[in-house]
Amino acid sequence: MAALLLALVVTTPAAAAKRPRSYVVTLLASSNGDVFAPAVQGNPINAAGLVAGSTRGETPHAAVYDTRRNTVRELDGLPPDCWSHAVDVNALGHVAGYSYCTPRFVRRGFLWTAPGVPVTWFSDREDLTLEPVAMNDHDVVTGTYYDHADESSDAFVWHPQPAALERIGTLGGNYNYPSDINNGGYITGMSETKERQYRPYLWLPRTKVLSRIGTPTNWNYGRGTSINDRGYVVGDYALNASPGISSPFVWSPLTHHLETLPNAGDNTHPTAISSRGVVVGYRGYFDTKALVWDTCGGAPKELPPVAGAPWTAPIAVNATGRIVASVVYGDPFTHPLDRRGVRFDRHRRHHRPPAALPCRS
Repeated sequence: MAALLLALVVTTPAAAAKRPRSYVVTLLASSNGDVFAPAVQGNPINAAGLVAGSTRGETPHAAVYDTRRNTVRELDGLPPDCWSHAVDVNALGHVAGYSYCTPRFVRRGFLWTAPGVPVTWFSDREDLTLEPVAMNDHDVVTGTYYDHADESSDAFVWHPQPAALERIGTLGGNYNYPSDINNGGYITGMSETKERQYRPYLWLPRTKVLSRIGTPTNWNYGRGTSINDRGYVVGDYALNASPGISSPFVWSPLTHHLETLPNAGDNTHPTAISSRGVVVGYRGYFDTKALVWDTCGGAPKELPPVAGAPWTAPIAVNATGRIVASVVYGDPFTHPLDRRGVRFDRHRRHHRPPAALPCRS
């Protein structure tokens, strides 16, 4: 635990408001003006800078944004008149997502591998919603499961070779909302217990066991939002005494202890952790502040503001330190929301990728 606390210690509360000058912000749009909306769960950016999401418009289509070439590529092989969204892209360039058509709204999960290659659907059933949220580099996908026939619900894992669908259950309640999966097949998320409370969990592929992480009795709720390949989990929780105020946590696979990220401020939500331990997230609900923990022993730092966007939420960070955020322009209470994507890149003078957890002596 001492090593973990060393990685998170900060000296003064004022340090939490420090803004890193080493990041620049760029709108995710192609050279010809195509605007892109990134996925908002999991960690939808790979090491090569490909980002999963969708085009904007009356009928969004699953797409991938290339941050190196500033291009948007719609995925082929999907029903053209249906809505579709890409949720994750892995190191192979393969994409997981879902498609749905009105008026039924059954969400069909798919795996897309290359242009011209037919997509693989996770199920042929037309009354089964399989909505993926994350995928690892072995094309193993996790997401939410809902059977419209018997109204049962939990989470699933889909394996590509051979194709197999597995339900992972709950912590004793009726619901399971997975958030992320790492290359070891470990899954984190939030599940309902038999006491009708929501708790963060870790699912292990070898034991097939769903176990809660962090079990304080004074919690109102808790959720795991991201897990990296080293097994570190980040998320947030709220206490019974102040259910409307959330606090960020990190869970260490070395100590099996859950610690609150210090000096982050109330209503701080970590959303992703990279393989090098860099954590991103945001503070607030409507007028948000984008945050990054990018140095060993450093405090959360505010990323540069996005002009005209009061709501900015980083949702992904890759091994090189590139950050992707979802932003809302104008009034966040209007409908439909003007939601787009931006990226934060470290300044060119910073060549070495950042690292934060664990802190090495």
